[in-house]
Amino acid sequence: KWLNWVVRLPSNELAGYVQATVLASGASLVGYEFASKHWRQGIGSASINAMLTELAESYTVHTFVAVLKSANYRSMGLLHHLGFSLGTTEDARTYEAEEDDTVLLKAAGPALPPHGRARGLDICST
Repeated sequence: KWLNWVVRLPSNELAGYVQATVLASGASLVGYEFASKHWRQGIGSASINAMLTELAESYTVHTFVAVLKSANYRSMGLLHHLGFSLGTTEDARTYEAEEDDTVLLKAAGPALPPHGRARGLDICST
């Protein structure tokens, strides 16, 4: 299943989107994109956390997987903040990572509390 959600601010402005591909194995590939003017405000953390919770509760996902360019330090920091950790060489093969990619994984578990400035987001399924 390929799932997408748009993220709206309390002002109704679109901030970005989060998406997931739920695999038959119970793992889910996750991705996101936010407008740069919304970076470092807790919007990404809150939105991704909401998606992970939805995936675990409604789609019985047990493992979240992010494959990103190794030079994408901002995303790497965000995902580490959310509890993702470096995958193995075998994980890189399993999720078809390219040579300049990093694979990060997180087991489903308790959600992080939303960042204070990001409360009131509207995360809508598309």
